[in-house]
Amino acid sequence: MHGRTVFSGILAILLVLALLGGLAYLQGPPPSAPRREKLEQPLGATPTAESGAAGGAGKTAASGHGTEAGRRTESAAVGAAPGSGTNPLEVFVDLEAGEFEIVPAGVGKSILVEADYDETMHRLEHEFLADAAHGDRFRLSFTTRGPWRHLRRAVGEATGRGRSRDGRGRATRVRVELPVGVPMALHLHLAKGSARIDLTGLSLRRLVLDQAMGDADLVLKEPNPVEMEALDVHAKMGDVTLSGLGHAHTRRLDFGGSMGSYELDFDGPWAADLEGSINITMGNAVVDVPSEVILELANRRVVLGSLETSAARSEPGPEKKGRRLVLQTAVHFGNLSIR
Repeated sequence: MHGRTVFSGILAILLVLALLGGLAYLQGPPPSAPRREKLEQPLGATPTAESGAAGGAGKTAASGHGTEAGRRTESAAVGAAPGSGTNPLEVFVDLEAGEFEIVPAGVGKSILVEADYDETMHRLEHEFLADAAHGDRFRLSFTTRGPWRHLRRAVGEATGRGRSRDGRGRATRVRVELPVGVPMALHLHLAKGSARIDLTGLSLRRLVLDQAMGDADLVLKEPNPVEMEALDVHAKMGDVTLSGLGHAHTRRLDFGGSMGSYELDFDGPWAADLEGSINITMGNAVVDVPSEVILELANRRVVLGSLETSAARSEPGPEKKGRRLVLQTAVHFGNLSIR
């Protein structure tokens, strides 16, 4: 009796999927609306990492979509009162489904965004809040529109009805350039897709990377000009590589990964000792630590997994001198290798 109930449930699900697919086929794929956008967001009187500006408090906001919104944002930012220099620029970047680049823009006071996408399938929005009392905030959101449109497009492509004339789909791409010399707290959320993140030269006070599905490659090639309060990475399904972490100039790093493959490279000139945690669940992680850095594993927890350290990583004595990496590690149904 139980087996018959399960079979009936599976059959009902298949019938519903077939019905949805048939309706999507009959309705046809949504028309393509390719769009290329360029947005420049000035930051007004946001202080640089080299010098702070003193002044009163003011708050203005601008938000919108595309080039017109960028012009509106510019008028709001220029009228903002100068900040006190104590609060970093808060940058929130939420990206979903595509190919993404986040790179330094060079010395200047503008955030640059370039995007190529199908407006029928995706939405690009941004908001800028100039707040001299608490710090300016910039938010960029690139999201997919309703799932029914994507089902129609998928069915159309599978049946040949949604293909372009040359038989190839259009690439969905977003490039974000962040200004050098502006202290910032950067929050990155990557829902799905691939991302190349080069943060070389940026003045990072905080860094949060939340990756849900896809591949992400983050690199630091030069020392962070300011001290970072914390670096938090939450990674899930996909391949994530973090390179040049020794350049981060952070005193705290926390990494959590589940159902993915991860590489953490702590190469770079260490400015101070570093404490942190690495938690792996149903994934594999490789951590490379420079030979001159002293590694201390303060806590080791392994549940149905493995934690390996190279033979050269013997337990350090209290008399040993040098920069120290103190890690708390936890592995559940996964593997962690520290070299």
